[in-house]
Amino acid sequence: PRSPIKGGGYRYFGAAKNLPGVRELFIKAPAVRPKRTRAQITKGLDADYYGYRDDDDGVLAELEVQTEQRLRKEALRRWRQENPEAASGGDADFDGLAAEGGFRAHVSLPSDKEIEKAILQRRKQELLAKYLSSEAE
Repeated sequence: PRSPIKGGGYRYFGAAKNLPGVRELFIKAPAVRPKRTRAQITKGLDADYYGYRDDDDGVLAELEVQTEQRLRKEALRRWRQENPEAASGGDADFDGLAAEGGFRAHVSLPSDKEIEKAILQRRKQELLAKYLSSEAE
C-alpha cells in the first residue's frame, strides 16, 4: 500500500517533527516565479499605452486650445510689463493676428505689379547678358 505522505512513507509525530533534519522535510521551498521575458511584458501593451489615441475623443484638443490661449495672454502681459515703451504703440491686439482673424504682415510687401516688373527686369538682364556674351566671341 502506498503512503499518502511524501518522504518515502515516513511519518513523524509530536516532538519527532522538531528533530534536526526532519524539520527541513516539512518546510516547503518558496515557489520561484520564472522571470518574464520582454515579449511577455509587452504582450498586453497597445496604442493606448503609448498615448496614440489620446486625442480621438476631442477632449485633449479642447484643453490644449484653452491652455494655449491662457499661456499666450500671460506671455503678452509679461512682455508688455517688460517693454512698456513698445507696448504703448497703440496696437492693442498685437499677437501676430489681426482682429478679424487673418494674418497681418508687419513688413511692407510688394504688390503684384511690382513683382511682375522685377521679374521682367531680371529676364531682360539675363537675355542681354546671354546675347552680349555671344557677340563678344
